[in-house]
Amino acid sequence: MRKKLFAIMFLTSFAIIGINTLENYSGEKNGYVTIDAYAADREYEEGDIIEKEEKNGGTWEFEVNEDEKTVTFNDYFDFTDNPKSELEIPEKVEGYTVTGIAKLAFYNNKEYVKSIKIPDTVETIGEMAFEDCVKLKSIEIPGGVKEIRDDTFNGCTELESVKLPEGLEVIGNDAFNGCSKLKKIELPKSLKELAGGSSILVHSGSAFEGCKKLESIKIPDGVEEIPVTTFKDCTSLKKITIPESVKEISDDAFEGCNKNLKIYGKKGSEAEKFAKENGYKFKTGAGKVVLICIIIGLVVIAAVSAVAILTIRRKKKSI
Repeated sequence: MRKKLFAIMFLTSFAIIGINTLENYSGEKNGYVTIDAYAADREYEEGDIIEKEEKNGGTWEFEVNEDEKTVTFNDYFDFTDNPKSELEIPEKVEGYTVTGIAKLAFYNNKEYVKSIKIPDTVETIGEMAFEDCVKLKSIEIPGGVKEIRDDTFNGCTELESVKLPEGLEVIGNDAFNGCSKLKKIELPKSLKELAGGSSILVHSGSAFEGCKKLESIKIPDGVEEIPVTTFKDCTSLKKITIPESVKEISDDAFEGCNKNLKIYGKKGSEAEKFAKENGYKFKTGAGKVVLICIIIGLVVIAAVSAVAILTIRRKKKSI
C-alpha cells in the first residue's frame, strides 16, 4: 500500500512539474516562445536575461537595461541545420522596448546572416556589433542612432548598401574597414566626427579603409578632421568633396588611393592645400556653377526672344 501511495505521489509531482514547465514555456506571441526559467508574466530587473525562441529554433537573447523598461539585444543563435539568413530584430519583448544592440551582438551568426532589419526603437549599436558578418549585403540604420561605433561593420566584405540616418553624429574608427563591395555611401549632414575626430586624444581612423569599390563621397560641412588612413586603399575612389570646416587632413588619409582622385573644395581651404602638397587634382566646383548660370541665362534669353517674336506677329496680324 505504501509503495502504491508513493508511486501516486511521485507521478502527481511529476505531472505538476510538467504543467508548470509548459506554463513557463507558454505565452507564444508573434512567433516567439518565452524560454525563461520563470513565469511568463514575471517582472524583470536590471541585468536579467530574457530569451525568446522562434518557431524554427533560432533564439534571441536580450538584457534588461538600467531603467527596467527597455532591453538591449545581446545575441542570436541558431543551431538548426538550416539557419535563417534574413533576420528582423523585434521591437518589443515581453512588453520591454528594444532600444539597443550590444557589442559583438551578431558574432555567433556572422557566417550566414545576409540581411538584418533593425527596429526604429533602437538608439545605440555597440562596437563590433556586425563585425565579420561576411554575407551581410545591406542594412538601414534607424533615425535614433547617433553613433556608428568602432568596428561596427569591420570586415563585412559583401556589404553593398548602407543607409545612414539624418541625426547621426559620429562614425567611429574602422567602422566600415574592409567593406570591399561598398560602392556608395551618403554621409548625413548631421555628421560631426569621422573616424575618431578631433575630440579623441589618440587618433585611429581607417573608417573606410579597404572600401575598394567606393567611387565618390561627400564629407558633410561640420566635420573638422579626416584622420589617419580614413580612405586608405580605396582604389576606385575618383571624387571626394571636402568642406571648408575640415581644418586637418592626415598625410596618409588617402594612402593607396588612385592618383587620379579629384578633390573638390573651396579655394584657399585645407582641402586645396592638401591636394597640392600630395599631388592630387583640385577642383573648386566654380566651373560647374558658371556653366549652370550660362545655361540658365541662355534659356531666359530664348524665352524672352520667343515672347517678343510672338508679340510682333500678333501686332502685324491685327494691322
